[in-house]
Amino acid sequence: MALSQSALTHLDYQPEDQDELLAMSLAREMEMEQELREQQSLERDRRLAQEAQIREEQYQADERIAMKLQTALALEEAYAQRKESRVRMGDRASSHLPSTGYPNFSSYP
Repeated sequence: MALSQSALTHLDYQPEDQDELLAMSLAREMEMEQELREQQSLERDRRLAQEAQIREEQYQADERIAMKLQTALALEEAYAQRKESRVRMGDRASSHLPSTGYPNFSSYP
């Protein structure tokens, strides 16, 4: 963005004006570079925040899935225990029943 020497002479600048113009041009370039760095930094921060939010949402979804799986496992275990208990109780009850399924009062004293 700096003006060339021929452009400066064409515009009829005095040497002091040329130095001032070059200094202003350099200052503007440095300012633009700083703005670009700040913009890139903001974009990077925004991207990192978005990635962190996505990771947090995924973590929460994983936690919900884990809780549902734990609940399903607990229900399955409770059902299996209840079924096993019924089978054991059925075995005890069936020992008093003949093959017909009705009580055999003749076997009682």
